[in-house]
Amino acid sequence: MSKDNVIQFPDRMNGRKLSRITLINARLEELELENDFLDGDIEYLQQQLTKNIDEVHELLHEVEKITQETLDEQLVEFKSDFGVDINFDADFDLTPEDK
Repeated sequence: MSKDNVIQFPDRMNGRKLSRITLINARLEELELENDFLDGDIEYLQQQLTKNIDEVHELLHEVEKITQETLDEQLVEFKSDFGVDINFDADFDLTPEDK
């Protein structure tokens, strides 16, 4: 059973009952130690989060650079066989009219 391996908080010392103030002080010491551990964990996690955000920033810049290089390589200039630039601008308005 799971309760069999739980260490009970001491409420007696040498056969006599401990005072409530002694128990409270012991619990406060435990909480202080636990809070120290938690503060250390939070500090570590904050540093790791900052490092991860910096790495994501660098990777996104690299993706942007690679994407731009790929687009530049795929860019094609359209020219006619006669050496005249072809204009792909429409001579008419493609926006729908409101009725």
